[in-house]
Amino acid sequence: MSPISMKAIFIVGTSHEGYQIRPQCGPQDGADAFKQYVLQTVQTHAVETIAEEISMEGLRGRHTVCDEVAKEEHLFHIMCDPTCSERQVLGISKENSPSDNERREKEWLRRLKTPLCRYPVLFVCGANHVSSLAQLCRDEGLVPTIVDYDFEVPEIPLERRIICKHPVRAALCS
Repeated sequence: MSPISMKAIFIVGTSHEGYQIRPQCGPQDGADAFKQYVLQTVQTHAVETIAEEISMEGLRGRHTVCDEVAKEEHLFHIMCDPTCSERQVLGISKENSPSDNERREKEWLRRLKTPLCRYPVLFVCGANHVSSLAQLCRDEGLVPTIVDYDFEVPEIPLERRIICKHPVRAALCS
């Protein structure tokens, strides 16, 4: 494996509720389409680790499409977002200011430093983090490739993508 592929990180931005998190009920169209996309991306780029902007706390009993793919493909999977209590320790407010987002993104990359994490990595995050995360990766000596700024399947009507939506994360950290 070349040094570049060892530090390669492929970034995909998307909607957490629309695609990333598997709904517990209702239509699965968005999650199913995203699963096929993730699987294709994993195979195309020989991904060894799937990482994502989510925490167990943020899932509220659900699971992610990336976790499904990682299990099926026998890949390491890591949820990189800090919990509410970890955010307090890290000085991350509930405001989601640019400095809060930068702290979160730095924490995501710190969590990728576990010995279990092997490169290349596929990192799935909210679309609003793609550009800043790619820059931070470059600053940290990683080789980022933006695969998709905002994965979306316009052919799937909105009501077939977001179903049984749970309360927003902000309510979780109140």
